Amino acid sequence: LQVAEYLNVCEIEVFVSSSSYEEIYFNRKEDTQMTGVVPSATLTVSDVNYCLQECLSRRSSYYYCTAFNWVTLTRSCQLFSVNTYILQTENLIGAPGTHFYSQNNLLL
Repeated sequence: LQVAEYLNVCEIEVFVSSSSYEEIYFNRKEDTQMTGVVPSATLTVSDVNYCLQECLSRRSSYYYCTAFNWVTLTRSCQLFSVNTYILQTENLIGAPGTHFYSQNNLLL
């Protein structure tokens, strides 16, 4: 393989690995935002994959992350520690450009 071909293969592998986090661990609702709950943390990051990984890494901390809002315009996320089994739909509102991710309870 030439160097350029090798780099392309690596980039594809990283992309697939990152999207797997989303598909396996979280359910996504596009253009939806959680409101009425105080976030345990708010981060400004480069992309949604960082939020996914940060939420997963906080599962062993005091602020156990179960959900987050990803705001595409500001490139920020709000991490939440909520019971996703009894998540109330009135806490979710339509918000263009914001995506709500909640843990996949089938994996617990």
